[in-house]
Amino acid sequence: HRLEIRVDGGEAQDVSGFFKYDRDSYTHGRLEYPLTSLKEGAHELTFTAYDNLNNLSEQSVSFIVASGNNLELERVMNYPNPFRRNTRFTFQTSVAGAEAQVKIYTLQGRIIQQLDGFITNPGFNAIEWDGRDRDGDEPANGVYLYKITITDDDKSISKIEKMVKVR
Repeated sequence: HRLEIRVDGGEAQDVSGFFKYDRDSYTHGRLEYPLTSLKEGAHELTFTAYDNLNNLSEQSVSFIVASGNNLELERVMNYPNPFRRNTRFTFQTSVAGAEAQVKIYTLQGRIIQQLDGFITNPGFNAIEWDGRDRDGDEPANGVYLYKITITDDDKSISKIEKMVKVR
C-alpha cells in the first residue's frame, strides 16, 4: 500500500504514485522515479515496500553517479583467479558504446593473446577468454598480466592486473 525510497540515509520519500503494474498482473510491476538532483560520487538507495497489513520489506543498493563527460574504468578483475581452462574479465564503466580490449602478457612483457571487438554498456561488463594463446595452445602455469583498455572517441583509459594459470 506504500512504496518509499531513502537516498543516503535521508528522509523517506513516498514514491507509490510512480509504480505501474505489469499488464495482466497484480503482483509484478515497475517503479520509475527520477533521481535528478544527485551529485557525482557514491550513494546508497534504500527501497521500502509496505503491504496492506503494514508488513514491510526493505532492500538497499549502492551505486556511483558519474559525470557524463568522464570515461571511467572501475572494479577490474578476472574470475576465477587462479583459473584452469578459462576465465572472465570483468569491469565497470560509465560509458555505453566504448570499445573494450583485453591484452594478456607474460611477466616478461610478451603478449600471448589479444581480445578485441567488445562494446561496453554502462555498469557491469564481462569478456570471456578460453585460456588459450594466439597459437591455440594452453599457456604454462604461472602468473600473467592483463590490460583492459576502453576507448571512447579520443579518450582512452587502461588498467593492468595479475592473474594465475594452474593446470
